[in-house]
Amino acid sequence: MKTTAKLTKLSALLASACLALTGPLYSQDGPFPPDEWPASADGEKLVHFTTVDFSLTELGDGWEETLSVLSGGDQATEPMMISGFEGVKVTGNYLNIADFDYSVWEEHESIDVLVQVFGNEAVLGADGSPRTYQFLTGTLPEITFPSGGSIPVEGKNNQWNWVLFTVPNDQRPSGEGRYVGVVPDDAQGGIGAGGVNGGTIRVETVPGWIVRAVAFGEPGAFGTAEQVNQFCWSRSVRGRTRYQSCLYRH
Repeated sequence: MKTTAKLTKLSALLASACLALTGPLYSQDGPFPPDEWPASADGEKLVHFTTVDFSLTELGDGWEETLSVLSGGDQATEPMMISGFEGVKVTGNYLNIADFDYSVWEEHESIDVLVQVFGNEAVLGADGSPRTYQFLTGTLPEITFPSGGSIPVEGKNNQWNWVLFTVPNDQRPSGEGRYVGVVPDDAQGGIGAGGVNGGTIRVETVPGWIVRAVAFGEPGAFGTAEQVNQFCWSRSVRGRTRYQSCLYRH
């Protein structure tokens, strides 16, 4: 009996050890591969998206391809190929995203914005430090510039990265609804997608950003920033930057 009890206890310990070892292999924490949506994303939640090369499709019934990356003027972009994937580079100052079904966001106090961005020097501030990203929402004359989060220094890794921001969607002081989802009667300019210059949500001051995919989602649609904003590291060796070959989480 004692031998049987010892074997049972040993088997339980071995099973726990195996779970501890294999758990990370099936984790929903990043970094996630660029050719798949993050494993932390939920196909049943409300998501609108676009990809430059149309290579990523709906995860579930809640997802629709209704976004578009705009170009022209101070929000100009140009196509480019880098690290095996097609993207667009911001050659103006802003990345303006249009959602042609923008009215659905009227019910949400915040919007999660998922971006696949290449890890070049443009993701950090001019001094190489993390910066707080500002977004523009609303329509003229009533606009706002909420903060959405930052990218750590590890994000400058010369690889494609998934980054998750959260943009508050507050009520307008005028009482005419939220900044995203409602167009007031006195709105001016290119308001076709519920924002400024033809867009819905604009990322402010991102010259040099290279983007491959963008998605808007209800809170929690892509997981948490702690899950998504994980990056393959780089390090300096004898004054030269060396980049890790990434082991992605699927």
